[in-house]
Amino acid sequence: MQPLSSKKCISDNRAVISFNPKNDCFYDHLKNFLINVLQECDSKKIDIKGKSIDHVCYRVETQKRYLEMKSYLGSIGECLIESDVAGRAIATYKMSKPLIYKSFFVDVIELPAPKEGSSYREGFEHLELISKDPLIFKKKKIINSELKNQLTNFSIKWHYQSLESVINLEKNKKVFGALLKSNILEELSELDPVIAGTFPLGIHNDYSDLDIIVGGSDLDEMYSYVKKVCSPFSVKSIKEENYFTLNFSVDQIAFEIYGEEKASVHQRAFQHFQVEEKLLKVCSPLFRNSVQKARAKGLKTEPAFAEVLCLKNDPYEELLKFQEMSDRETYDYLQSIDKNYVSCDVVTYD
Repeated sequence: MQPLSSKKCISDNRAVISFNPKNDCFYDHLKNFLINVLQECDSKKIDIKGKSIDHVCYRVETQKRYLEMKSYLGSIGECLIESDVAGRAIATYKMSKPLIYKSFFVDVIELPAPKEGSSYREGFEHLELISKDPLIFKKKKIINSELKNQLTNFSIKWHYQSLESVINLEKNKKVFGALLKSNILEELSELDPVIAGTFPLGIHNDYSDLDIIVGGSDLDEMYSYVKKVCSPFSVKSIKEENYFTLNFSVDQIAFEIYGEEKASVHQRAFQHFQVEEKLLKVCSPLFRNSVQKARAKGLKTEPAFAEVLCLKNDPYEELLKFQEMSDRETYDYLQSIDKNYVSCDVVTYD
């Protein structure tokens, strides 16, 4: 781990970081940023303790610093993606050594290049958290809309899915292309559609479909509306007393739309997805591979996770217990089952 040096910005709590092997390390600055976030959230009565941190954003002032930080982050982790967003590059890195601080587990850093004509002070700018409850968005994005709380020296953002899940989806060109071609998320935007299933989790197989969950207050109205939206496709639909499903294909990619009379993020299918996201976030490659082997034997996703987790009762009920666990508690639980289910190569601050 290559150390970095810092000096405090006078006007905010972000640390200006420059390379100097004689001084502090990147992880110290990240920990100090989390401390500042927690302190201000406490003072503003914003409860983030025990929440799941998806990723942290680090800003730079110049293109030169962007390239330097790319090189540094590449030396301590893997570049998941670098893509053009609104005319500037954004790179995302998964750290080889995650940081554990209190209940938090941080393993993904987002690094935006400076946008021409905009001014940024270098340092950690915001963190993004996973929400288990419905959010009211000022502006919706096609995938993974976010809600922003602007605080004094930084911001926190909330959304439903991890950045890594979105990247998994975007990097699967065939699936992502079919999703965009279908236009289904835009057409169903009033029903707060969320994507779930094994494609964003990165554990799909040849039989996987792209799961989209919708919600509302009237099942009959939802079902009729979704059938109308999906009418251009060859659809197979099922409607039961408490739910409905519609299945169709676009460019040989199977889609399944599932709906209940409740918010999409409060439906068990999406709750299971968020739990599985959390488990795959804190686990080692051995745990992930064990889940995939269980699925290869013919088990569905939830029973496969339950088998590897040694859960003895109903897997669909048992997995929901992880909803209330913090990332740190989830990490510790996996370690208690098998110490090889998590990486011991972490940077821990208690």
